[in-house]
Amino acid sequence: MLLAEEDNINRSIKVRGGIYTAKAKEGRYIHKRPPFGYFKTGERKERHLVINEQEATVVRYIFDAYLRNTPLYLIAEQAKEMGFSRSGNVAIQRILSYPLYAGMQYVEPFKEYPGGLFPAKHTPIIDLYTWEQAQAKLRKPDKEKVTIDDEMPLRGVLKCHCGKVVTGAPSRGKMGKYYYYYKCNKTNHLNLSTVKAHDSLTQIFELMSLPENIVKQLRQNTDKVFDQKIAGDKAILAEKKKALEAEEVKQFSIEEKWITNQISKETYDRWAATINRTKISLQATIQKLTSDHQITYKIVQQNLEKLTDLKHIYNISNTIEKQELIRLGFDSNLYYEKGIYRTPTMIDLLAHNTLKMREKNLLIYEKKRGIFANPPLSGMDGTRTRDLLRDRQAF
Repeated sequence: MLLAEEDNINRSIKVRGGIYTAKAKEGRYIHKRPPFGYFKTGERKERHLVINEQEATVVRYIFDAYLRNTPLYLIAEQAKEMGFSRSGNVAIQRILSYPLYAGMQYVEPFKEYPGGLFPAKHTPIIDLYTWEQAQAKLRKPDKEKVTIDDEMPLRGVLKCHCGKVVTGAPSRGKMGKYYYYYKCNKTNHLNLSTVKAHDSLTQIFELMSLPENIVKQLRQNTDKVFDQKIAGDKAILAEKKKALEAEEVKQFSIEEKWITNQISKETYDRWAATINRTKISLQATIQKLTSDHQITYKIVQQNLEKLTDLKHIYNISNTIEKQELIRLGFDSNLYYEKGIYRTPTMIDLLAHNTLKMREKNLLIYEKKRGIFANPPLSGMDGTRTRDLLRDRQAF
């Protein structure tokens, strides 16, 4: 019986060693069922994952929509219509947290060999930077869930003067018609007609639009702006590479201490996990900084003219896009008090008509020192303008 048990233990060690070698050293995907977005091809050690373009489109949509603050229930609905076949309440979260889509895979530690995320040899569907951004967002505590309603696009982005995000609900009139109002959860704080709120906001975006001469000047200065951006990125890139080298030295040090029994397994695991997360974050930033700037350059050139009519951009956008445009334009600090919109933060380039906005009782912009905007990720067809506005220092 002892000999049989010993055989089982040795067999288990060999299997785990083989799995570690295949995943950590060879970068192979060894599971029977391929993840959504891929199919398997080849035999034995030559078997590998190949992108299924139809399913990969769904995966890219899930990451893109999530980083644009689309509610998970809407992502699930749209993904299902696009052909997403996975079921379950957390199916979308699984897709978002799966490192395989960024060309990485998790490996369990084996004997003196460390575990963690290791590069895989298949082609990734998304870049590492996008995956890391999704992980950072997943690690944040859940905010209050907001139901998207086209009748009330400001619900979830507009704030009451008390700081709470406004809700909304329809009210039935005497003739049976429904009228929509934005409300604050605190009694008697806010009861704003959506008609008035939307009319004032469209007028604000109209006044935020840039004159033709400024857009022309921006176009002329684009080359200079991008040269400065590239030079700045090179300096940051050198810093990040240096930081990555330092983390790799740390990793080698703790591995050596673990092998020589200078630290416990618990201490090693704790430090290894911290270093691994830092390395992935640095690698993602390096990947982003080394991306092709020509793509961004072309987007800027093709969409500069849209800055002359932000009212039209806002009106043709869907509810989620409208919310992203508001968050970006006012850095998530747009609130309503005493019959008028107010904000302490606003993109400087678009704040050229704030006096006129105040005169028309539309918006009061009271700039606060020491507050710096940090716009969210974005990018959908009808709102490339948001991408253009993201780098406010460039303008």
